[in-house]
Amino acid sequence: MAKHTHVFKTPAFWFAFNNGEEVKGNPRNNYGYASKGELSTGQQYLDIFDTEEEMAAYIDLQVGEPGWYYKCENRVPYPPNPNKWECPEEEM
Repeated sequence: MAKHTHVFKTPAFWFAFNNGEEVKGNPRNNYGYASKGELSTGQQYLDIFDTEEEMAAYIDLQVGEPGWYYKCENRVPYPPNPNKWECPEEEM
């Protein structure tokens, strides 16, 4: 299985996977935010997104649950996420 490496010249959100089956239900270890520099994953594929909204829509589609990404336990934390957010108390 190929290891994927990408050099980020500009900050971006990313999602990495092998065959897609490993992300069904709980892909928390398969995505994140990279500011600049090199990212190496043990995954075959790497998708890069300009915005958190684009990545969230993609992840929700992979998981099969609309709004899954924006649940507090699933969202990329701030920081490194450039979009400042806090978990609403009712979700804690």
